[in-house]
Amino acid sequence: MRVAVLEWICGGGMSHIPSSHIPNSLRREGAAMLACLQRLLAAGGCQVASALDERFFDCESWSANVELTTVKIQCERRADLIPEAWFEIANSADLTLVVAPEFDRILENCISQLAFSGCRLLNCSGEFLTAASDKWLTSQRLLAAGIAHPPTLRFDAFKQTDANEVVLRSVAGFWQTDRWIVKPRDGAGCEQVSVCSIAELQRHPHRGSSHFVVQPLIDGLALSCSAIVDGERTEQTTDAPVASLRNEAGPQLLRRESDRRATWLPLFTQEFTPEMQYCGGVLADGGIRSKCPTDMLDQTLTALGVGARGWVGVDLLYRSQDARWIVIEVNPRCTTSIVGVSEICARLYGSGWLGELLLRTESLGEESSSAVFRAKTR
Repeated sequence: MRVAVLEWICGGGMSHIPSSHIPNSLRREGAAMLACLQRLLAAGGCQVASALDERFFDCESWSANVELTTVKIQCERRADLIPEAWFEIANSADLTLVVAPEFDRILENCISQLAFSGCRLLNCSGEFLTAASDKWLTSQRLLAAGIAHPPTLRFDAFKQTDANEVVLRSVAGFWQTDRWIVKPRDGAGCEQVSVCSIAELQRHPHRGSSHFVVQPLIDGLALSCSAIVDGERTEQTTDAPVASLRNEAGPQLLRRESDRRATWLPLFTQEFTPEMQYCGGVLADGGIRSKCPTDMLDQTLTALGVGARGWVGVDLLYRSQDARWIVIEVNPRCTTSIVGVSEICARLYGSGWLGELLLRTESLGEESSSAVFRAKTR
């Protein structure tokens, strides 16, 4: 099978703007995800094709197992259009996997344009993609479903009034915090995220903007849990090596029957600077992994609607003081946690296991409702 892996930041998606305007953090994370996906799929027996921005990478120094196309600087390209090279690569592949940020609707535009051209995609789409790409819509869906989530305020509804400050102080008192997070509704990573006090909110440069939301900074252990989602089908089951989780860091493959099956992978911690810049993470300890709220995670996917497929990441908080899990946000795409997850899965199940699972996810989506995937154990 020939698979196209197209990553926005490093793969020429930003070839129309000066390289100095591209945050280094996005370039590092994009390159890590791109290289990891290429390795996974190549180990799974696929022929892999990708694009690289000529300003950042030398194709000759990249993996020899990947067919590469160089994307040149395109100053005249419209920002809402994907590079022409992407269409050529995707149309020559059996399957295409896109990794792109949510901001400026980039991820949605990539998926819609490639789908319109007839490409087969291993990505989220439709209602789920729209809801997960907008933190305000995510908060409304989770609230309606009764899933624990930080109180979320739109910044354009923020008024400098005594009544408003009373509400803010009440929320802050309940969560025992005096700090607030301001983030873009369609943000990716920690770009444009800031932490401030109630007083600083009143003079925040984005105050009044409909593009930003405000949430209390809640104390707890920051974690991420990724899933590979099969899409909407019926009566799908998985035989699970659950026992291995008690002693090893294996994926939590739970046997369940539903219209959409999610294979939840190991929990990883998330580490941030005081300014909320992402610093990476490590495999969560066994005690936390054993408490992974898979039912809550499944409910989160359901709350965001139809269209989940492929890799989905959920950011969580665990509060040890009241044993409470809180969903922070949902990423309808690969996240940088794939690097650590792939290393763990390779150690336990072989280098090609995770790539094969991704591909099996796509193929099962077209099979009858009696299809069964049995995860191999070691």
